[in-house]
Amino acid sequence: MITRTLHNYIQSHSIPETEAEYISYIQNKVIVGSDRAETDDHGYLRVSKNVWQNKCGTTYPQWLNLLASIGELEIDDSYHFLSPDASPEEKENFIPKCKGFKVPADKLAAGLVKVNFHKERIRPLKSQKTIEGYMCGSSDDPHLAYVLECLQQVRVSPEPIFPNDPLRYAMSKQYLEKTHYQAFGLHRANVGRVFHSIIEMPKEARVNLRHSNGESFVDVDIKTCHPHLLLPLFTDPKEREAFYHDLQGDIYRKINPCAKRDSVKKRVCQYLMAKNRQAEWLTNTDVHAYFTRKYPIFYKEKLSTDNGLAWYLQGEESQIVTRDLVAYCKANQYFIIPMHDGCLTLERYKRAIMDELKRLLREHTGYVVGVEEKKKMVQNAPSSTAEKLANDDIEKDSTKLGLSKRDRPAFDFASIDLAFEMEIALNEFKRQYEPLQKQASREARHNHNPNVKEPDWSVWRGMRAEMDALMHQYRDPIRYFAVKTKQHKRKEIMI
Repeated sequence: MITRTLHNYIQSHSIPETEAEYISYIQNKVIVGSDRAETDDHGYLRVSKNVWQNKCGTTYPQWLNLLASIGELEIDDSYHFLSPDASPEEKENFIPKCKGFKVPADKLAAGLVKVNFHKERIRPLKSQKTIEGYMCGSSDDPHLAYVLECLQQVRVSPEPIFPNDPLRYAMSKQYLEKTHYQAFGLHRANVGRVFHSIIEMPKEARVNLRHSNGESFVDVDIKTCHPHLLLPLFTDPKEREAFYHDLQGDIYRKINPCAKRDSVKKRVCQYLMAKNRQAEWLTNTDVHAYFTRKYPIFYKEKLSTDNGLAWYLQGEESQIVTRDLVAYCKANQYFIIPMHDGCLTLERYKRAIMDELKRLLREHTGYVVGVEEKKKMVQNAPSSTAEKLANDDIEKDSTKLGLSKRDRPAFDFASIDLAFEMEIALNEFKRQYEPLQKQASREARHNHNPNVKEPDWSVWRGMRAEMDALMHQYRDPIRYFAVKTKQHKRKEIMI
């Protein structure tokens, strides 16, 4: 994928195919990389010379200079290097920087074009077998070593489906090719976050991925991850409880009910990740107005100064998902691919991983945090009873019962903790007994023996009744009764 202006230049100047492929490759790398990777304050993407040399050979500078001379590429020649007399603190915080590249905005505005070059010989990418210089299994980061083992079990569909958008098409093609050849680029950034080709690829391209046994992947996601990770930072108990109350609904709608939800969600991420807390654009956002109006103490302590908030949030997220959760999966030999604030896994491991992730989140935040399974092509649904009840429409249920808002009792969030503990125990018990029950049913069906004894479900039913009692005692009884009534009409069992 290249700019339309570069495509016209190649056509009008009859550039030989090999040379055209080189300059197209360079510009494509910069366009795709600028969209997926982090650029500097001036919009430059830092790229190692090895990327160009591996494709174009030692003559790569002439193709860079050609693109720059015709206005199709801007190059920042500045470097970050460490002086010989650097202090220990400077050495510890040093971040190397390669040359920077970006495509001019006016060239991008002219449109993008997909181009394909005939390959005389397919050169497979070099598969990743080491992590930061260590062989798989012997890395000093055992969590990454296990993630690499799981990544090596991923397969790409032989007939992948690509999006129509040229930029998304190019990104999908690039990262699916890397995944196919197992050139995952797996590494851990300084802040602790893990990156690999499946994280980098567009989400619509992940439908082309399968496990080596043919199974599709399940996408597990932490609900409003970074806002929930803010909870331990609140020093004022009233503000903390009020913020947690907002998180139980749709916080993005609370921030701005008139704007598009995805736009507000993006602004929240940008606001929390901003390194310069004094930037002028921050004060002009609806997110800034929300925090300064509703949580002035928290804003003054954590959001008004440069205090490493972005590093804290990403560090906590990576600790939970890429270390603690991966360690749990490794101990139980569960398949997992970390995805920043969630993971990909298989259906048979989904419930155990979700329960462990909830436990870890409660341990880190002190609160119950929702964990959900992302549904393909449909809106995400809550994954647990407590979340279903918490997300139900209170006023709609109350109206059905003929009760006004004034008559509805106050909602008590303290009971979520009790329901959370009971739900985990219930799911664990059900996971152990359900296979036995299915086996007994099969034997009775195949042997035509109605006397085959099924597992004793009385303990499970007792635990479910106990959880129902806790929900009725500590949660909003009006909402609880309404939900149970609807479920009874549908003849469904609430777990």
